[in-house]
Amino acid sequence: MFVRTAICLTFLFFAGAAFAEWQSRPLTASQASSRIIKASLAQGANSIEPARPRYVPRPEVEALIRQGNKLMREGDIVGARRSYQEAFASGDAAAALVMGRSYDPIYFARIVERNAEPEPAKAFEWYGRASDAGAVQTATVRIEDLKRFMRK
Repeated sequence: MFVRTAICLTFLFFAGAAFAEWQSRPLTASQASSRIIKASLAQGANSIEPARPRYVPRPEVEALIRQGNKLMREGDIVGARRSYQEAFASGDAAAALVMGRSYDPIYFARIVERNAEPEPAKAFEWYGRASDAGAVQTATVRIEDLKRFMRK
């Protein structure tokens, strides 16, 4: 038994030494870039939004949406979008819906003075996020309305 243990320990020692030598070899450029890409994908470094939504208390989300709605009525679309974006930081479906509305040309017809222009592609994107966040029916209706509007 002692001999087997000694053999196993010797094998582990040499295997560890070989592994350490292999790890210390310099990487080629393609190996290094491959490792960087894999690490960044694992960390979720591929999008504008954070990988995980942060916690925003519900009353704060509602207050931010109300503030954004007020700014929309006043024509400050850019300010409204900032409020909606902050409200959406928690992944709130209602915040994504109003963010989509801030880009929707159908809603822009109701605003007399404004400091931004509609962007239908972004409206579609935000309505999709709202659907993903749980507002499936409302987002679907708004997407269909926007599609009909765009066909005109």
